[in-house]
Amino acid sequence: MKFNKKILALILFLSIISGIALSRRIYDEPKHAVKSDTVIKDELDSEEYEYFSSFEELLGEELEKFNEDQIKELRDLYSEILVYEKDNNYRKADLLWEEFDSILEKAGVNPEDCYSYESDVDEIISYKVSNGNVNFKFNEEVSKEDMNKYKLMWNRSKKIIPKSYINRITEFEIMTDGKDETLAYVYSPDNKNKKWTLAIDIKDAFHKKGKLIGKELDETIVHEFAHILTLNDNQVIPKEEKSLNYITDEGTTKSNSYLNLFYKKFWADIFEEFKAYNEDEENEEAIVEFYDKYKNRFVSEYSATNPEEDIAETFKAFVVSDKPKGKSIAEKKMLFFYDFTELVKIREEIRKSL
Repeated sequence: MKFNKKILALILFLSIISGIALSRRIYDEPKHAVKSDTVIKDELDSEEYEYFSSFEELLGEELEKFNEDQIKELRDLYSEILVYEKDNNYRKADLLWEEFDSILEKAGVNPEDCYSYESDVDEIISYKVSNGNVNFKFNEEVSKEDMNKYKLMWNRSKKIIPKSYINRITEFEIMTDGKDETLAYVYSPDNKNKKWTLAIDIKDAFHKKGKLIGKELDETIVHEFAHILTLNDNQVIPKEEKSLNYITDEGTTKSNSYLNLFYKKFWADIFEEFKAYNEDEENEEAIVEFYDKYKNRFVSEYSATNPEEDIAETFKAFVVSDKPKGKSIAEKKMLFFYDFTELVKIREEIRKSL
């Protein structure tokens, strides 16, 4: 299931950390002590530390634009960031990155220009996954820097995807279709819906040297996991059968599957009209018109693409947002997931990792 970032950019949800001033650090646990860059480097083993640039490498010639006090503040912030990145505590690391960027901007330095990252990847590279572990075999065509990025991308994904589903991912792909296009997608490589491939675009996953994009990637991984959750072989028979149940590209949904129940409750009454709008799949304007007509039914414009994307987008909203009151159909769709005890547990597990 491909996930188009251009559409997503129009409908990003309100940040769950809004209202936290950049100059104030709010943590749920005692703050790590501020340590120097060299101390951090000594504490991290070599394999972990090589994921990250040193402070000097990060800022390069831009260091000349800061006074001694600013450099000390930036260095201390970066040391804290490395601690949280090492612990895979991305939410807290992202808060500190925002503060770091704020200092750069006040000094007239554009963070994007300061440490932008570009990969040499121009084709799909696949790695086998077993029991949640990726066999990152050495390849002389892949630079050490890129290999470290691959590991960061997988570690982030593994942290978010629930443990009870991580074994379904048997292949991890690094790909790119250019900057700001498709960030990630999943598919069943054998078309049986039991095993899944997760693909992430390395050029979109990193917008700063040594730093994943954070919230957008996290929520995209949640969205892609929702496809595995709702389209796996326990939910969908991997072939089209004569049935009143909803039929997807992956096959025929089972009667009690999440997607079929979701479809019957929220899509059955408008599906024929949707198909008329969707006759030309390349006509994005038609989908926008359909969305505009039924805006109160969807959590995002991308949700109106089809029931499969709708349930994935709504599941993402269910995970990252507070429980709604159910005033609109879109909110009722989010409440749909609360009817399943196992999904509420999955929500709690994922939220601990965001």
